[in-house]
Amino acid sequence: MRRLSAAGVALAIIGMAGWSGGATALAQDEPSLFEPTPTPPPAAAQPEAPKLPPPPPVAPTGPLSDRLDYDRWLSMSARERQVFVEGWIAALQMAAGRIREIYLGMPVAQREPQMADFVRDFAPRRGAPVYLKEMETIYLTEAGRKLSMVDCFLQAFRRLNAR
Repeated sequence: MRRLSAAGVALAIIGMAGWSGGATALAQDEPSLFEPTPTPPPAAAQPEAPKLPPPPPVAPTGPLSDRLDYDRWLSMSARERQVFVEGWIAALQMAAGRIREIYLGMPVAQREPQMADFVRDFAPRRGAPVYLKEMETIYLTEAGRKLSMVDCFLQAFRRLNAR
């Protein structure tokens, strides 16, 4: 194994420093790859106008009527109709489920058969698209157009759950 003397180590360090310094000096002489972009002169400070909130969205067919009838059904989009039916199904599921919990929590001697009938009759058995299609079928008839949306839904609900 060869040992370097202190003078040899000093020469090696000076040589490496000179080589790296020379390399840095050479790199600085190269032209720039990117042209410097001129900065625009600062404009006079203009006070910003206060930003107003965006206007509320406007209903595509105007405001809906307060009555839930056939005319309103016609003015609703397909998605709004589906949401209406899904809301009714969710409400009936919650009511029937809660009554079922109460009914099953009662002692057998206190259970009323009418409560079991209510749960059986008003628990939804199908999905929202099936009830929606039945409502559209009911609204195609002249008698169906006279029904409110709630009555039409309940009629569709009874028809489908009776099957």
